[in-house]
Amino acid sequence: MGTFHSIRTDVERLALRITENCRQELPSQPCALAGEVLEIWARGDRWEMTLRDVKNEERSIGARLPISGRKPSVGYTICIVGRYDVELDPIDASFRLVFEGTHRDPSWEPKEPALQRERRDVIRRLRENMAPPARLEVEPQSIVLVTSRGGTAVQDFRAGLGTEGDVPCQAIAIPLEGGTTTDIGGGIRLAGELHVV
Repeated sequence: MGTFHSIRTDVERLALRITENCRQELPSQPCALAGEVLEIWARGDRWEMTLRDVKNEERSIGARLPISGRKPSVGYTICIVGRYDVELDPIDASFRLVFEGTHRDPSWEPKEPALQRERRDVIRRLRENMAPPARLEVEPQSIVLVTSRGGTAVQDFRAGLGTEGDVPCQAIAIPLEGGTTTDIGGGIRLAGELHVV
């Protein structure tokens, strides 16, 4: 009868072999890694973080960086210099790819959060595609706003026109939050029936 091995010993030996094979395939030279900080916490003298690929949101990697200077902010994209490594967990013989950073890339400026960047880009594109403001042929003598109840639309509109009190301005109140397109359409129809000029 053959020699019996424990499952733990066999799994550990296999995981070690896989880990060593993976390490041989990793770049031997230091490289830079940029990613969006999803989470970060301190462990000993290093920051432990999860970085997300800015080009593919489904990809992320664990990374470490010595604690020095300002803490990287969640949501911002940073660039760190270091090496890839394969980390073996001796408890369950699992392994994962990590990036062992030595320092931040000093030439890399921290990037603002991706969501904030996307919102700013959307606003910029909207502004670029906007038609020029319409010019009124005649000065308005009265204005009707279709707006929500209890809002400050009338005051804001007057302040924007710079005609505080010069032009009569009234509001048709409709429920915006929880309201329907019928409510909005009814408010617009009522405004049309007032024959404002």
